[in-house]
Amino acid sequence: MKVALVVPSIKKYGWGTYCYNLANELSKKVDLCTFSLDTREGINFVNEKIPNLYVKDKSKVSNFTKKISISLKIVKKIKSGFDIYHSVDYPFSIFSFIKAKLNRRTSIITGLGTFASKPLGNYGVSSWLLKKAYENSINTFLSEYTRDQVLKKVECKNFVIYPGVSYEKFQKVNNEKINYLRRMYGNNVLLGVGGLIKRKGFDITIKSLKIVKKKFPNVKYLIIGDGPERKNLLELVKNLNLQNNVKFLGEMINEEIIDFYHFCDIYVHTPVIVNGMYEGFGIVYLEASACGKPCIGSNSGGVPSAVINGVTGLLAKEGDIYSTANCIIKLLKDEKLRNKLGSNGKKRAKKLTWENMAKKYIKIYKNVMKGKKYALY
Repeated sequence: MKVALVVPSIKKYGWGTYCYNLANELSKKVDLCTFSLDTREGINFVNEKIPNLYVKDKSKVSNFTKKISISLKIVKKIKSGFDIYHSVDYPFSIFSFIKAKLNRRTSIITGLGTFASKPLGNYGVSSWLLKKAYENSINTFLSEYTRDQVLKKVECKNFVIYPGVSYEKFQKVNNEKINYLRRMYGNNVLLGVGGLIKRKGFDITIKSLKIVKKKFPNVKYLIIGDGPERKNLLELVKNLNLQNNVKFLGEMINEEIIDFYHFCDIYVHTPVIVNGMYEGFGIVYLEASACGKPCIGSNSGGVPSAVINGVTGLLAKEGDIYSTANCIIKLLKDEKLRNKLGSNGKKRAKKLTWENMAKKYIKIYKNVMKGKKYALY
């Protein structure tokens, strides 16, 4: 079985984390070739045994125009001979679908979040093509929210397949490093990981700390990541006089982040929807859960699929600093509840591995090859 996997990125951050792990697990069971725009020809960051074709991006045009241009260039590199064309998100999904139909093969589309649904409206011909692609493909989505946003615009065959986590990797505990961090930051430590962009909602959590601080003066919020909002967030911290409570640690490699997951008391990350851009799932919640930590998210986008409210963590109202503060205070006050939510999350993370996720796709592939109508996994 030969599969062409057309993805925006296979670098291990952001949506590349999903694509990287998907490709890595699929390659163990199928003859896979990846097509992306961020690697050198013949070199694949996933597995040296997986061939990769890429397109070097030198364009300086608008994001959506650029995406269409480079995705078309990528798909042009795909030769015939594949049994299945599996693409991730717009606009790669459009041209991969066209390639599949030209070769009379099956198209599978995976929607991660915003770019699975937003391009279905007011994008002219692209919107029409994307609808046709969904209608004539087998579609998978990372969360119920993303699926529902697509189904508002187009009827299509679909499944929700949650992303995974490298569970065993997150079981390595560096006690020496954790003790060092405890001496440096003390107790009542919150952690947030992600790009510093508006929709991640770090400003909501920071504002909520003004309330939390009244009951827990020494609370710390450690933020790992960087991005365009860094300057604004630093200014916010200064204006709220929270310099001793909020620390920006910059970007880190995965191995370092694992130490912080194990060190923190609560993982807190409260996304918001900004200009139609939303959190499709939130793999970081699964990573924190794999380390046995309770999570606080927001009732926004696909986050409720990642954080089960009252089971693996708590969900605050989207954009509500009082609701967020109440969630933080509730967990800081109750160690027993923290341990219960963390334990539940760890059990869930152990089931939601990348390997188990890939098994569902392999089942779909096999059913396609057998000619089953709906390719149920």
